[in-house]
Amino acid sequence: MKHLLIWLAVACACVAVHAIVCPPNICDQVRCDTTITEENCCGVFKPNGGFCGCCPLCVTIIPPGGKCIVIRGVPSSSECAEGTRCNNGTCQALDQPL
Repeated sequence: MKHLLIWLAVACACVAVHAIVCPPNICDQVRCDTTITEENCCGVFKPNGGFCGCCPLCVTIIPPGGKCIVIRGVPSSSECAEGTRCNNGTCQALDQPL
């Protein structure tokens, strides 16, 4: 019985993680930072880059060798430069082994 309860709890947690969706009209209820514009963005401007595509986002580009972090499900305000990926906390060339 104990194993069944543990399995059920794990299954519910997995379903909850995958249940994050953007409801219809969610952007009507979101307050965006109106100071983020293409003109004042020193990185890559994404007009619908925020969570659920509601708000603009200014993404800082991290050069190769720079520190990075990946948080699944959250729009990132920084990303590794083209041709690199975040590996063990550092932006590394795509040909580097994981």
